Amino acid sequence: MGHLQRRLIAFDLDGTLIDSSRDLADSVNQLLVEFGARELPRDAITRMVGEGARVLVRRALVASGVPETPEAIGRFLDIYDTRLLDHTRPYDGVLDVVRAAREHARVAVLTNKPTAPTEKILAGLGNARPVRRCDWQRRTLPAETGPRGTARADGAGGCDIGDDDDGW
Repeated sequence: MGHLQRRLIAFDLDGTLIDSSRDLADSVNQLLVEFGARELPRDAITRMVGEGARVLVRRALVASGVPETPEAIGRFLDIYDTRLLDHTRPYDGVLDVVRAAREHARVAVLTNKPTAPTEKILAGLGNARPVRRCDWQRRTLPAETGPRGTARADGAGGCDIGDDDDGW
């Protein structure tokens, strides 16, 4: 039974647990309009998602012909913070999968998304604490999904994996 205490099941957030594509696209489009560009189609923006907000903003600006500026990422994050739960929802059945996983292992969310919006989304969708504290911005724990990121999350400084019964 002791070996079960070391098990970790890590889920990616965007595109795995939740569909956040519309809120991300709406936020990108608001940024583009504020920077004097035209909106991009939602599906085009969705294809840009996957390597964090900074890369998303850079890709959107390039696609729109807008020069990248240092304030763009901060402005995007401010915009996104006001609407990150407007349309974001868990995928059908995913809450049951997470609950079942918690019966067999510690459960974590491993995401490129900064900590504050991650926690706000999880709390807003009814998940009090799959992770108690997770600071992906620390240099000791790079923002990284996939096997290397999962290995670092399991026992690395910067991510305290929750094992209580709160949430999903």
